[in-house]
Amino acid sequence: MNPKPIVSIKHGDVRVHSRWPLILIGIGKILKALGLIIVAFYILRFLNDEGRQYYESILEDWRDDPHNHILYGTLVKILAVPEGTLRGLRIGLLVYAGLYSTEGIGLLFDKPWAEWMTVITTAGFIPLEVYEVLFHPTWVKAGLLIFNILALVYICFRLRWRGQVKKMQHHLLEAAASAPPQPVGP
Repeated sequence: MNPKPIVSIKHGDVRVHSRWPLILIGIGKILKALGLIIVAFYILRFLNDEGRQYYESILEDWRDDPHNHILYGTLVKILAVPEGTLRGLRIGLLVYAGLYSTEGIGLLFDKPWAEWMTVITTAGFIPLEVYEVLFHPTWVKAGLLIFNILALVYICFRLRWRGQVKKMQHHLLEAAASAPPQPVGP
């Protein structure tokens, strides 16, 4: 990892910014990817006959137990999904896991392309997350929405700071190129 913090320039003052928020965002992306991979592998168990029979036998055991009504209802809904849909869902989950892990690793290594990738994907999902919070609110969804908005704002600022540093370097190179040559020697 690149231990150098990023700097910003405002009215001629140079400020050094810590990377810890970027590291937290990267870890969050990797954890999302791991969660999606785990769900994708559990879906795989529903795609083979042995796994389906196992879960159907669990359904028979849970049918009369009032303490398992949420798990029972969830399992009934999953078993009702056609195999083709489960296969497509599994592929989609693995694709998104790849996307999140690529973003997370890129952010941990302080790569600008990962910041741009994160801005594009996060901004694309925020309208869906707002819809979910408005029409199916839970604390987890609200927390994830707030986390993603804060991450988006922070990374946008980082990209702006990178642009300021590049602009300053460009001006310094232009100034050095247009300066008269200095005499060499005694």
